[in-house]
Amino acid sequence: MAQVTYGWTPADGAPFDIPGWNADVWSATPGVSLYGELNGRVQDANFDPAMRVLSHHIRPNEGHVSAQAGGTETLDFLDLLFGTDASTSEDDDWLCIGTSGTRVYVPWDATAVVYSAACFATNQRQRETIDPAPATSEYAGPEMYIRMRVDGTGVPHTRRSFPYTYSPSNFPGSAIGYTSREAVLTQHFDLVHVATGGAHALQGWHDVALEVLIPKTQDQENLVPLYQKTGLHPFSLRHRIRFGIRRASILAM
Repeated sequence: MAQVTYGWTPADGAPFDIPGWNADVWSATPGVSLYGELNGRVQDANFDPAMRVLSHHIRPNEGHVSAQAGGTETLDFLDLLFGTDASTSEDDDWLCIGTSGTRVYVPWDATAVVYSAACFATNQRQRETIDPAPATSEYAGPEMYIRMRVDGTGVPHTRRSFPYTYSPSNFPGSAIGYTSREAVLTQHFDLVHVATGGAHALQGWHDVALEVLIPKTQDQENLVPLYQKTGLHPFSLRHRIRFGIRRASILAM
C-alpha cells in the first residue's frame, strides 16, 4: 500500500465538495483514497517509524476461541438401544445424545479449555426383583448414567446417576402404575470440565458432548392392574430416558 495523496482537501471557507470527499474515501485510482489503498495492503510506509509490534500485544484469536451448540427437539432413549445389562461399563456401551455437543479448533497452545454441557431430562427406572414372591426382600435395579465426553473420552467425575421413578415400599412390591413420577420428575444436569495445557497439549481440535448408559431391564416388579385391588402380575417396563433442551459450549483461553 502506497502513501495516500488525497485528491481533495477540505479548506476553511471553501464549499464542501461531496464527490471529492467520496473520492477521498474510496476511488478506483491508485493512491488517492483511504479504502481504495487499505483493503489489506498495509505496508511499513503506512506506519509511523516508531511503531513497534510487541510480544504482549493481543493478536487475532489470542484472547479466546469459543463454540456453542444445542437442540430443543425431544429425544427418547430406550434400554433396548444398549448392548449391556451391567452398569459398570465405562466405554463400550455409552451412546451420545444428539445435538448435545459442539467442536472448536484452537490454533495456539491455550492456557485452559472450559467444556460445558447441560440438558433437561426425565427417566423411567423401575426397581426389580427376579422372584415375584421372594421369601425376603431382594430388590435391586440397574443404574442409569449420564456423563460428559471430552475429546473422545468419557470424563469420570461428570458421571451422574438417574433415580428410581417407581420404587414401591410394600412387600413383595405391588404397584398401581409405573409412570406416576416420570411425568413430573424433570431433572437438570449441568456438567463442567476444565483442562489446562502445556507443551502444546491444548492446540488443535476439541469436542464435547453428553452421553448416556441405560442397562437393559432384566427382572420384574409386581403390578396391580389399574382399577383392581387384588391380583399381582409380574411385569417389566422398558427403562428409558427422555431428553428435552440440550446445549454444549467450549471456551479456550
